[in-house]
Amino acid sequence: MTKMKQFFRIAIVGILFLIINYSFTFFPVPIPSNNLDNPLKLKDKDYYSLIFDANDQKILNKVYKKYDKGDKFMKKYDKFIKKSEEYGRFLDMPMNAKRKKKYQKKVASSEKKAAKSGLKAMLVFVEANKVVREIYTKNLKKYSADSSNTKLIQILENKAKNLFDTVAIIRNNANNLEIEKKFDKYYQADNLELYAISLQEKMFFIFNNDKKEIEKIREEYCPKKEEVVIETKKTLYNPDNDPNIYQSKLDTLIVLTKLSDMNKGVLEQSKLKQNIANSHNNRADSLFKISANLRKEGATKGFMERKDFLAKANMNENEAYYYSSKAIQTYIETNKSQFLIFESNYSQFTPADSTEDYKKYTDYKNNAKKYYDETNKFETKARGEIDNAKKQSNYMTANDLILTAIQYQENAYSVYFNLQEEEVISFYNFEKGKTANTEVVKNDTIITADTQEDDKKVVKKDDKKDIKKTTTTTTTKNNKFEYESTWQYSIKNPTPQKAKKIEGVIFRVQVATVKNPLSISKFARLMPVTYDKFKNNNLERYMVGEYKTSEATDLALMEVKSMGYSDASVVGFVNGKRTSYSSAKSKLNKPADYETIVKKEKTVILGEDCIITNDVADNTKPEETVEVKTTTTTITTTKKNDNFVNSKDITKTKYLLYVIQLGTYLTPKTGGQLKNLSTIYETKTKNGMYRYMVGPYYSLSDAKNQIDRVKNLGFSGAYVTAFNEGVEIELTKATKIEQNVKAANKISFKIQIGAFVSYLSDKELDSKFGKIKQNHSISTQIVNKLVVYSVGNFSSFNEAKSLQTKIKELGYSDCFIIAFKGQNRISIAEARK
Repeated sequence: MTKMKQFFRIAIVGILFLIINYSFTFFPVPIPSNNLDNPLKLKDKDYYSLIFDANDQKILNKVYKKYDKGDKFMKKYDKFIKKSEEYGRFLDMPMNAKRKKKYQKKVASSEKKAAKSGLKAMLVFVEANKVVREIYTKNLKKYSADSSNTKLIQILENKAKNLFDTVAIIRNNANNLEIEKKFDKYYQADNLELYAISLQEKMFFIFNNDKKEIEKIREEYCPKKEEVVIETKKTLYNPDNDPNIYQSKLDTLIVLTKLSDMNKGVLEQSKLKQNIANSHNNRADSLFKISANLRKEGATKGFMERKDFLAKANMNENEAYYYSSKAIQTYIETNKSQFLIFESNYSQFTPADSTEDYKKYTDYKNNAKKYYDETNKFETKARGEIDNAKKQSNYMTANDLILTAIQYQENAYSVYFNLQEEEVISFYNFEKGKTANTEVVKNDTIITADTQEDDKKVVKKDDKKDIKKTTTTTTTKNNKFEYESTWQYSIKNPTPQKAKKIEGVIFRVQVATVKNPLSISKFARLMPVTYDKFKNNNLERYMVGEYKTSEATDLALMEVKSMGYSDASVVGFVNGKRTSYSSAKSKLNKPADYETIVKKEKTVILGEDCIITNDVADNTKPEETVEVKTTTTTITTTKKNDNFVNSKDITKTKYLLYVIQLGTYLTPKTGGQLKNLSTIYETKTKNGMYRYMVGPYYSLSDAKNQIDRVKNLGFSGAYVTAFNEGVEIELTKATKIEQNVKAANKISFKIQIGAFVSYLSDKELDSKFGKIKQNHSISTQIVNKLVVYSVGNFSSFNEAKSLQTKIKELGYSDCFIIAFKGQNRISIAEARK
């Protein structure tokens, strides 16, 4: 029976494999082919040998062989991409976590191999294109156009120059990217560069009076404005029937500008990429739904169970943000491709100088460039983010920016073609530097505006119109924080219950709007924890405490801020209705025993056995017994007979350190009261209270390893915080500084292949290190006023040694290993310690 089960299991897997392969046969995944079918045609012309001498032709023949070599690498790229997609199909099938992880690794491995092969192809194409461009540029100089073709040549020259400049920027920005992204950028640059070279060929057609080609060029690059048919414009573009919130004129402009086949191919490829992005979005949506269901189910559980449910919800949500980021990243890439294509066509469709149209056109064009540059900033910021939610937020902003840039660009073309200019819809405020209706993410906390305030509409549109967006999910109205209900939990009642309405005036400290519940142990002295739930998102707005006095509330606020929640604030409630702190304070009626209530509430917040007033504290010695009498109770405590703690002033430290906060007290503490911990840091708050911390720890992990030990000594509210040069900072900032310090101290080994007093030209670099360049990237660094050329970047000396041997085999016998600590050159002996 067992054998039969195994047989059926193998048979089912085999059938599934055939189905997958069969589906790939009929529904192939779009794979980029090199250069969108090579557009270079000059070698087929009769006058080819008249343009180039024998030596140039010989060099060009070698280049054509290089293109063939690059194509072989691209075939390998295709092969690995197909494998990746095959493994990816398996991931959609039901399987256990171990098996899923195995296929995920296979997908990642295949994608990496594909990118390596693709990048090898691109590097070959870079060299080939460079040689072709140099030979073409040299031979174009010997021609001059007749007066009838001067403008046409000028248009082609400007377009080619703009494209070559764009290619240089793309490649330069790609150098520090990971291999997959680097390949994508190089692929984009290669297509643009080849198109620019094809423009150079068109100039040769004109100079050699190739009438058929000239007619095609003139039709493509010098369309007559009067030939644009008004009826065609109406058919192509009717803004009243356009459901797109950005009222895109893309299809219209493709026809009116007579966009080249090359550019149309790029835009078609963008559509295929957007289909892939849509599938990522669908996956993100399903994960968000799973997360929402887990939160809903966890809301009815006790604190610990609820925490488990939320942990699972966060895991799914984090994965959802990852796929959402991938999708938006693709949208940005395709939108940028569209922008760059039409930017390179500006020169053909520029209104006459010194006209009103020219001024409007220029303003639109400049605004488009401004938003495009801002897109790049947020895209770079997104790539540097580790947190997926923050990454997605920055990508969202970048996509909104590039869409705004496209709107301005399309308006520039509208001026030329007499199309309707649309009101530009922008979700970005350049003065404030942030997107409208988005949250500020800080210290794993999302701080939002008070949801009781009226929302403001960002977009003014006719209510009758059906307005929606296609490639971004930013909403036109901020209804994300529509209040639903208020809940409460504490140590005594860890299962959240609906909060009861409290008559009179009370105050709470609003901590943050976050996904996870506030810790019971961390906020034990500030119980209960109250939180608001919202209808349209998974975040919850947390508050602590329930105070009848403003003095105790101010103290609680200090405690919360000292925990790292720098944006915490006080909110008031009058007969259960939320209001501002100042408004609630003005309605506060102080009873006769108000001062007693103040002392009681402060006692609970500080967790001390008694509260000593400032007058008593000034005259108190360590061994004294202090008694505080009130109308309701008498609290007595005896201080231990030891000296006040010998502490250090943390504000005078000159480096990054982590400490564990023990507590904030009204009076100075003795060594015994602080369990004789060392080293103790003391600082005084604005209200004259004493804050004590233990440390220092030089990494966050070291501090976290000690937190449980400190709590077990009786400091239940202890937590980790960080200081840099005497100033308290958020832990997220501290960890980044810590990482930078580690990077600055990181030991690396490289193989030096040469050192020169100035940078080598590309030609000199090819001449000296051509063999090395075929398989290795060459980097440069300034060391002792010399330009040092090296390859490799290893953390291990043995790895560097292995590469050195290979380079010596290529004939570079004088290469040697060098070592760096961060960016500074050090000796090999020091590096190997």
